[in-house]
Amino acid sequence: MSASDHQPSNQWESVYTTNSEPIAYLIAGKLENEGIKAIVRKESAGSAYGIVVGLLGKVDVLVLSDDFERAAAIIETEDGDEIEPGSDPDFEDEF
Repeated sequence: MSASDHQPSNQWESVYTTNSEPIAYLIAGKLENEGIKAIVRKESAGSAYGIVVGLLGKVDVLVLSDDFERAAAIIETEDGDEIEPGSDPDFEDEF
């Protein structure tokens, strides 16, 4: 494996996307309780204009690349079904 084949461990990746800031913070908190560093990033243009739907209302939960697979496995719905990493089933990508 060459150095270019491995992503640096300090790179942040979106493990979950939603249009609900409270849900993003709940997911981030759940990950942090499991020992995974997580941050919530909200689309800045959406914040400035108060937009909470579509691409401008997007809120991402970010984890370090090395923790991505473990974080994705931790994110589950209430009934135990896995949520596809990187997406919230209620997130609508509308303009």
